[in-house]
Amino acid sequence: MNLTLSKAGLIKIRLVIWLLFSVYLVTSFFIIESFDLKVSIVITGVLIQLTLIEFLSNWQKLGRPKLLDWFRLSTFLGLVLNFLFLIFLLDNRDGLLVHNVVIVNSKIALKCLLVILTALISLKLGEYISKELPQLRTRKLNEYRHLLLLKNLNLLYFIIGCFAVAKIYLVINGFIDFDSNPKNLNPFQSLINQITITWTPIFLVFMSIIIFRYEYSDRRFYLVFIVFLVLQVILGFLSGSKESIISPILIVGIPYLISGKKISLKYFLSFLVIVVLIYPINNRFRSLTNQGLELSQPQMVKEAISKTLENNISESFVLGLESYQKRVSMFAILMYSIENEKYWNEYKFMDRYVFLPIAWIVPRIVLPNKPTADIGRRLYEMTTGNDSTSITPTTYGWAYMEGGTIYVLLSFILLGIAIGYFELNLSLSNPLGLMIYALILIRLLKIEFDIYSMITSILQIVLLCLITNKMFFSQKKIKIG
Repeated sequence: MNLTLSKAGLIKIRLVIWLLFSVYLVTSFFIIESFDLKVSIVITGVLIQLTLIEFLSNWQKLGRPKLLDWFRLSTFLGLVLNFLFLIFLLDNRDGLLVHNVVIVNSKIALKCLLVILTALISLKLGEYISKELPQLRTRKLNEYRHLLLLKNLNLLYFIIGCFAVAKIYLVINGFIDFDSNPKNLNPFQSLINQITITWTPIFLVFMSIIIFRYEYSDRRFYLVFIVFLVLQVILGFLSGSKESIISPILIVGIPYLISGKKISLKYFLSFLVIVVLIYPINNRFRSLTNQGLELSQPQMVKEAISKTLENNISESFVLGLESYQKRVSMFAILMYSIENEKYWNEYKFMDRYVFLPIAWIVPRIVLPNKPTADIGRRLYEMTTGNDSTSITPTTYGWAYMEGGTIYVLLSFILLGIAIGYFELNLSLSNPLGLMIYALILIRLLKIEFDIYSMITSILQIVLLCLITNKMFFSQKKIKIG
């Protein structure tokens, strides 16, 4: 399957997109009565240009989308497209039900789109500013070819084995699953869980790059990689977490594609079918778990898979598609966050950002007042009255809840500067740059994180990749020419 986009292909896709939007626009103007919603549709056209068209244009021009283009694409799928599906419902009702608990006013939709528009313009402004900042000396670095040498492989295998045992212990004993509360973990269990969550993606990306980019063919290395990857997927099934099943595959897939490897259309479509079917399988597993049956976790996974496959596959496939569509549809919760910003009292007016230079590296025992990562749980408690899980009003909603549109402007400029700077200075010709790039890209595939947490996690990623690079890579620079 060819992953490049030609100029002719771009023109054709643009033509189809704008033709479909034009038909939608004209039809909607005849049907919809609300003037605000008619204005909203026009704004949606601008948002399509700033998200989907921007993604496609950079893909064609640069050979691949930019890092922030993936964030823009997720914005289109989760918010812009979702609004276009909701618009007739918004026109016929005074409000939308959120989490089956609260109703948000339909009139807030226009304000939501203006917030998204402000954020996307700010993002581009931040990218522009990043180009004016002093750049790393990448030109000099590119005059050298890196001869890659691996070291301390036995230590690598030992660490991965420890992570695997720790993850198995936490999952099998039910300490981490789809309905577990992190507050119920003791300090030791919480520490182990945090370490495995933080380091597992690092090592998966590291080993993927060695195998796919540098074509390292050592059998033991390859076996450890495959076992570690498959184990993450299996433990994802046993924990009842869809994200834990799919994320390891994405983490490995990104270095595979960046390395120039191709995937046949047959395998790609097969993968998509499996991913879609994961949702009904996972839902059946959760249902069996909640029934309190005297079955082990592997038995319940087997039962969930067999029940899904025994039923009509096409029905299960449609059910999976509908479930994913609901999962990525985030416009209603964005409406809730914007309508209820005045009632939100956690981390207002970007007060957390004063900790940004140090919070990502200084432990809480040294800096006890540094911000915690529990705002999703607090928002769910504010919405439903309990804190059994966490929710997100999208990155846009979190920015607005800091104190309004001005904080959307400021925080998205900051995000644009941060990601734009990495985009300009990361060299994909060396393993360190490729590791950081792949892990940042994974974070940008979801519009769920608040910007403070996103930037701190990216800074942590850079530090951990540097440590991994020093521990297991030995590079010899050879001058080109």
